[in-house]
Amino acid sequence: MIGVPHVLGMFAITTGLTGCALLDLLLGLPPGLDPDATFQPFPISSAGTTFTTGSATIELAGETLVLDDLTGGGSMPEEIGIQAKWSNGDGWYLTFYSYPDIGFGSESAYLSIDRIFDGQHWTIHDPSRCVTTTERADATGIAGNATCRGLRWSDYFSSSSGMGIPQEIEGEPPFDAEITFEAH
Repeated sequence: MIGVPHVLGMFAITTGLTGCALLDLLLGLPPGLDPDATFQPFPISSAGTTFTTGSATIELAGETLVLDDLTGGGSMPEEIGIQAKWSNGDGWYLTFYSYPDIGFGSESAYLSIDRIFDGQHWTIHDPSRCVTTTERADATGIAGNATCRGLRWSDYFSSSSGMGIPQEIEGEPPFDAEITFEAH
């Protein structure tokens, strides 16, 4: 008769071996392949277009923030969509994402606002609070605006590796914002 310790030991060994093989597959490596070998199972294309200039504004609480630095440039890989990020050097960031129609009948675009100050990273985690109008999002550039209602700040680092829903900042009231953006 096999005892509980033996079953647990076999389970641990089997899971460990299976886990390694599964990890290799998840990382795109065929089992047993040297991880230092040159192998790219999911080729990533270079940006079809890179945007180098642009600006954005965020109007909130009677103040207009000008974000005139296109941080790291914007890019447009054909398979993925368009992404651009603006900042102002004072800890404010606006990120625009636009994904191509992949068969569901429409493209999708949304904005993310981030604020970094005093060792904190606040973010807007609910992009559905903004109605984004994209006037242009192609190889010639990005242009659009958004009207946002009832935005709430959340602590970016309260989510699990940025993959969960971050916790709202207590005591911070909801706010509205008007946003414009462009990149060339």
